[in-house]
Amino acid sequence: CVLEKLNKNWDILAVWYYSADIVNHLYGRSPSKIQKTYRTFDRFIHEYKRYLSKPTAIVVLSDHGGKEGVHTPYGFISTNINEIELPTKITEIRGWLEKILTL
Repeated sequence: CVLEKLNKNWDILAVWYYSADIVNHLYGRSPSKIQKTYRTFDRFIHEYKRYLSKPTAIVVLSDHGGKEGVHTPYGFISTNINEIELPTKITEIRGWLEKILTL
């Protein structure tokens, strides 16, 4: 497993899956294929969580959305940190991530 080769002592885990964009472009009119891909990503995140040695902030985000294979201006952000307000603009992400690291 590639995870076994990584340091386990993380403060934050932020993951970008480029393949999500490709799947939306190729299969944008097939919601079941997109959902299958997202379920795979969800399993990856659960695997990361099991591997980590301490509580870690996990961030899942996108810079845009997709509908029927075309980009939309609606991104997505989610985290397991409840005590922080989510950013509303892509330009706020860096400062938001820095805040998470100081919690």
